Amino acid sequence: MIDRWEVEINKVAKKPIIANYKKACADIGAIFDIRHVICHEAPELRRLDLSKLIEQLHSLTEFSSALDWYLVGMLHGNIPLTQTDMTINATRKYKEADEEMKAVLRTLEEKFSGDPRQLELLNATQVAWEQFKDVQSLFRHDPEGGGTIGPMLRASEAEELTRERVKHLLWYATRKEGDM
Repeated sequence: MIDRWEVEINKVAKKPIIANYKKACADIGAIFDIRHVICHEAPELRRLDLSKLIEQLHSLTEFSSALDWYLVGMLHGNIPLTQTDMTINATRKYKEADEEMKAVLRTLEEKFSGDPRQLELLNATQVAWEQFKDVQSLFRHDPEGGGTIGPMLRASEAEELTRERVKHLLWYATRKEGDM
C-alpha cells in the first residue's frame, strides 16, 4: 500500500508505507505485550524494556497509515485528493444524474404524448423543480461567501436533489394509466 497523497500531490517516488512488514508485525505485537503488562501486570512494570518503544510506535503508525489508505480504497475507490479534483468529480456526478433525469423526462414525454395537459403539468413541475434545485444549491453554499469548496458543495447538493428527482419521476414513468 502506498501513500497516495505523498505520491500524487507531493510527487514522492512510490514506495510501500510499511517498509518492513515482518518487523512491523513484530513491533505491533510487542506494543500489545506492553499494553498487557501495563494493564494487567502493573507491579512488574520494571521488567519492561521501553528502549524500542519509539521504533515500535513508528511501525504502528506505518501500519495505521497503510490500513487507512487500504480502507479508503475499498470503501470509496480512487478518491480525488485535491479540491480541484473533488470539484471536478462532484460536477461529473451531477452531470451524470442530470443526464439520467433527462432520459426519464423523455420517457415521460413519450408516455404523455397524447395528453397535452399532462405534458403541460410535467413541464411546469420540471421548471419549478429546476428553480428549486438551483436556489437550494445556492443555499448549500452561497458563492458570495467565497471559498474554494463552494462549487463542490453546490454540485454535490444538485446531484443529490437530481437523484431524488429521478426516483420521483421514475415512479410516474413506471405506473400504468389507471395507477396515477
